[in-house]
Amino acid sequence: MRLLQELRGELAGFLGDPEHGVCVLRGAREQLPFVYRLLHGSEASSTDVFLSFPHPFTTAEAYVEVITERIEASERAAHGAAPALARDCPGAAAQLKSALERARELLPRGRDTPRLVVILCPLEVVDERAYTELVRGLSDPGGVPPWFRRLRIFVHAAGEPWPLPRFVRTLHFDLSSAALAKSAAMEAEDPSLPRQQRAQALLEAAMLDVGHRRFEPAQRRLDALYGEAQALKSPVLAALALSGLGDIERIEKRSAPAIEWYERALVPASDAEAPIVLLMITRHLADLYFAMGRVVDAEVFFDGAQQLARMIPEPETQATSLLGRGLAQQRRGAAPEVWAASFLAAAEVARDNDRDQLVAELRPHLQASRNHGLPAALRRSIDAVLGGGHGLERR
Repeated sequence: MRLLQELRGELAGFLGDPEHGVCVLRGAREQLPFVYRLLHGSEASSTDVFLSFPHPFTTAEAYVEVITERIEASERAAHGAAPALARDCPGAAAQLKSALERARELLPRGRDTPRLVVILCPLEVVDERAYTELVRGLSDPGGVPPWFRRLRIFVHAAGEPWPLPRFVRTLHFDLSSAALAKSAAMEAEDPSLPRQQRAQALLEAAMLDVGHRRFEPAQRRLDALYGEAQALKSPVLAALALSGLGDIERIEKRSAPAIEWYERALVPASDAEAPIVLLMITRHLADLYFAMGRVVDAEVFFDGAQQLARMIPEPETQATSLLGRGLAQQRRGAAPEVWAASFLAAAEVARDNDRDQLVAELRPHLQASRNHGLPAALRRSIDAVLGGGHGLERR
């Protein structure tokens, strides 16, 4: 999306700018995870070393201690025993500077000396004033402070602007749903862009509309996307357009038309050999069939979903699809050993992939299945997984 590409470019521009060392990010704190994601993408292709601190900010001292401990751990990992960083600096900002200087000195030296890029943007702040005072302490007035060499620092500002020294710059960002939707719509209507890129932007705009229940513009965009998919001979885009129309009906609780759209989407999704798209559609159909009492169809599609999820892999979807298969088998009157085996398979997948909440949801189904005269081998397997009544235990 153009908006994200532009922000990525601005972040990269700061990192390559020799005139500025601190970047004050101004935007909603709840949007910072997007910024972190973009910066981590930059890290993958950079020779610089990134240190990220999204940790909650309760007090300046506690936040700086988190940073200090991580730098000490890095030094121990690199050089074995290392002296502890000083904790007697006059104030949290001074201790933070000292810790960052120490971290910088751990970097290799040479012709292409890497810089240390530090992201001091907590995702949760209890005391906004204390956080602001801490990061302002990094931007001494006057020229570039001597401690700052080979450092680039990102901080966040939620309150009123403060006077910035010349080596500090501000970067505004807006990644709200409205801004993302506007960006996607503009990209979709830009005739200078390749048709494939405009179609992708049309999909993004439509999905944002669906997510925010703006169903009329979403439907118009999805209809247009389907036409573009036909012109581009793209079964993936065709499947996503039809599936999106199904999403609108499903969210509006109109099951029959939702099923019609999803069933239409199955054909291009299969032609595209796009397992993630096919899994999404298959699972929606399984849930809708089950809710409408079409349990035989539901069983078939739950089984298909668990096979696709195993291939991708998507362990949580695999486990919940196995559970759905068992519930459908149970409702259609299958023998207890049939649906109990589905519950057991779901529990084993959930357990082996550390899905604790799902494990807890599956436990009552397993316990109840033990009272239905199961074959001895199946009962022993269930008992082994239940772990003697103490929860689902790992093998």
